[in-house]
Amino acid sequence: MYSMKIDEKKKVFSIVVSGFITEDEAAAYATDYKKHAESIHCPSYTLLLDGSGIKASKQDMLDGLKALIQSYVDDQYKEILFVQVESPTARSQMRRIDVLMNNVRIIEPTEIP
Repeated sequence: MYSMKIDEKKKVFSIVVSGFITEDEAAAYATDYKKHAESIHCPSYTLLLDGSGIKASKQDMLDGLKALIQSYVDDQYKEILFVQVESPTARSQMRRIDVLMNNVRIIEPTEIP
């Protein structure tokens, strides 16, 4: 499950993802993300990704996740904030995505702006 919201006043594009994501949900997410991102000037916005409630993904979905995170970087947001994942297994998976570690600031849930 996921939700996306753009706060034009604060210049924050917030995405909340939780639970276990299926391949169909991942495809719908990617389409929705592109639609939302195209409606704003990304370099003026902070992207806030709250995946704290996400469950571990199937191993074959990690390449798709890496590509999606790379698209966030390519869209050149002013800043990308990623809320720390609660699940130890999902957290371990996220650590293996090098593009995430190099381009995103990981924050605790208490630090959400």
